[in-house]
Amino acid sequence: MKDVVKLMTVIEIYKLSLATKRSKAIVKSMKLKTDGFAVSLCQRLTHINILSIEMNNKSTTQAFYDRTDEDILRSQAKVKETKHIVSDPINECLEMAKGLITLFVSKSRKFSLHINYKEPEELKQILSEILTQPYTEILFFGDYMGRHGGYNTDSVIDGGVLNYLMNNVKLDTNLSIQAKLPEDFNHENAFKFRKICYWNCSWVTLETLKSFRNFGSISLYDVNLDSKTINKFLTHWVNSDKDMMEDIKLRIIPGNRFIKNEVLNNLITTVIVEDQPTYFLKARKTENRKRILGKLTIWENTSSVGINLETVEASEEYRVQLEILELKEKEKDLEDQLKGLEDSKEKIQNESSNKEEALKELMRRKDALQLELVEVRRKLLALKA
Repeated sequence: MKDVVKLMTVIEIYKLSLATKRSKAIVKSMKLKTDGFAVSLCQRLTHINILSIEMNNKSTTQAFYDRTDEDILRSQAKVKETKHIVSDPINECLEMAKGLITLFVSKSRKFSLHINYKEPEELKQILSEILTQPYTEILFFGDYMGRHGGYNTDSVIDGGVLNYLMNNVKLDTNLSIQAKLPEDFNHENAFKFRKICYWNCSWVTLETLKSFRNFGSISLYDVNLDSKTINKFLTHWVNSDKDMMEDIKLRIIPGNRFIKNEVLNNLITTVIVEDQPTYFLKARKTENRKRILGKLTIWENTSSVGINLETVEASEEYRVQLEILELKEKEKDLEDQLKGLEDSKEKIQNESSNKEEALKELMRRKDALQLELVEVRRKLLALKA
């Protein structure tokens, strides 16, 4: 029987598992694999997309329609999918998804939901069904805007639904909300999920970013910040004594001031230029931090501006960049000390007692610092050669 199962499509296997308890047990024992399932619960297009698999790959999209959706059926006539005409597309779709996820070993189990075609309590009920599954990713979209219009990210997600999400979604989940969050949004779990993507983030402030501690991957779109504020955030990352996040993407609200030099102002960096410049930063306080290097990219185009900051551990791959940054830190410290000596010289010259001896000691310290600075700069030149 197992040899026959390997020749079947995913849906044929699913139907076989429904036949008897024995057939279901046999299928489960085979530990068949798929890359994953993408379950979409839309206003009128509800379907399961079965991602690439190690077996017969026919009829990978299973679509569920109400009998009244004749216009949708006609518009989808040429789409390669298996159509199921049912009275309750959402429940039927979730039921099949549950069966498929139970049968197959899969890496990704993604559920997407569109927020404004159900009342908040109905949405929470649907979410409660989804959250009984072993999901890996939850996506919320705004209003559906038609066949070619995409989704309206200005749609506002209901506060009660949002709190339900924050309180009940597992923290090891990828969570994406492509809709507008309330202006006064605040929740202790907002940034604790393994990977998050939020749109319309005008509620995010510099203090919000500074509060990050040991978070995962974060993408924030349309934040109401500017290049000087981004610089303050990056400076805080450099000086923080704790790891803040694995990586972060910030897209700035169109029209906000954004100047590349302001983003980089007073930051110690070294740059690699490939497709686009990558600026390396280094944390100054490394005792309690694992991810001490930051890989910063800055983008500016006609439609959007912003930054990506990926944080990484020091490794052989980044040995040269780390050495350069350490030397640049030392160079800056020595320059600051020399400037401090110049300030001290003026104070000494204005004093009346022990002036000569104090000036001699200051010159000895200055000479030593200058020699050390020359050596640091020599090493920097050798590494950059």
